[in-house]
Amino acid sequence: WALTATWRPWVTKIWKYSTTVSYGIIFQPGAPGRTLRHENVHVRQVQDGNVLAFTLALPILIVGLVHGFAPLCWCAFALWLTGPLYQIPNFLTAVLRGGHVYRDAEHERSAYAQTDTHHAKGVSWLDYHLSRDRNW
Repeated sequence: WALTATWRPWVTKIWKYSTTVSYGIIFQPGAPGRTLRHENVHVRQVQDGNVLAFTLALPILIVGLVHGFAPLCWCAFALWLTGPLYQIPNFLTAVLRGGHVYRDAEHERSAYAQTDTHHAKGVSWLDYHLSRDRNW
């Protein structure tokens, strides 16, 4: 679901960006429709991370339940809760490539590519960055 920042006027003064927080989207009033589409891509990325975390935690949970080892069950639960943390490597690889920590992160590049936001030069965001990456 999406929540516009008009519900609390102080939010628009402090935070001027559209943001995805787990499954919720906070976006500025009057934001173009592509902004909501872009943030929905981020929601799907969070869902993918949660599916991965669940898939990794399920075998550990099963082993813990079969053998009656409660600490292993708690470890599986903790691993499942780490799903959103799987975005951190995206930031790290952006920095290691010499790019901007957020704008050049793979999850952000993917969201722009999927919503086909156009760069000022008339090419898609993905094409612009691919041509830029080929030059270094």
